[in-house]
Amino acid sequence: MGKLLGRGYGQGLTWRDIEIATGWFGEPAIVLHGGARRRQDELGITEIQLSISHQPSVVVAVAVAVAEGAAAEVSSDPLAS
Repeated sequence: MGKLLGRGYGQGLTWRDIEIATGWFGEPAIVLHGGARRRQDELGITEIQLSISHQPSVVVAVAVAVAEGAAAEVSSDPLAS
């Protein structure tokens, strides 16, 4: 989620700002609080989709954000600051 928001812990996010909840149909859902919610609003993110998969020894998660009017503000370069 930090990468999706373009921030990391100590850069306006805390670990308690990001909550994984359960949606209406049992799907994983993201609920943002505090600095993460403020960043979501700054970027114009209107929806976040989350996919989680696991095996006994590994877990993987992918989050995708949908933003309206803020695409130019988000860099696809993971090394950009």
